[in-house]
Amino acid sequence: MEKFYKNILVLFLCIVVIIAAYLAYSLSFDKKLINSFYDLYFSQKDLKEDQVDEILYNLPESIEDYIEEKNFAEYLTKNCLDQLTKKRNIPELNLYKLDDFSYEIDDIKKLSKGKYRTNLTVYISGTNEKIKTDIRVKKEDGKRKIDYINLKDLQKFLENANLKINKNNKRTD
Repeated sequence: MEKFYKNILVLFLCIVVIIAAYLAYSLSFDKKLINSFYDLYFSQKDLKEDQVDEILYNLPESIEDYIEEKNFAEYLTKNCLDQLTKKRNIPELNLYKLDDFSYEIDDIKKLSKGKYRTNLTVYISGTNEKIKTDIRVKKEDGKRKIDYINLKDLQKFLENANLKINKNNKRTD
């Protein structure tokens, strides 16, 4: 009888280890997805002025081409991609004008199943801003993708930074 209980205990511990490993893998995969999305998103800073002009003068086809070329669909659900495009987060044309720009992901916290909060520090010309974004990840087409991301505070910060740059440029003209 004692051997039976030991076997049950070993089986139970194996199940606990498997569940813990699965949850750890799932969490690390979602964090990698979020990191990769931010890398792609902030790579828009590398756009050249002629690329921006092409996007602006050939709307809406140019936006669709840009999204396809950058492969945003690998990281975002169709719904999320549509929302970010409508809100003008993709393409984010406020980034390309910023000379002294960098960002750092300070933390990615899991709030609940598939829901995260990221803490970013964004540096622009000696100014830094702490920005929180909420993210929801879900499965679409058999892959984990970002289904929701709130970039409103980030977009405001980028717009304000560009307004300051434009004011400074007008003063020197």
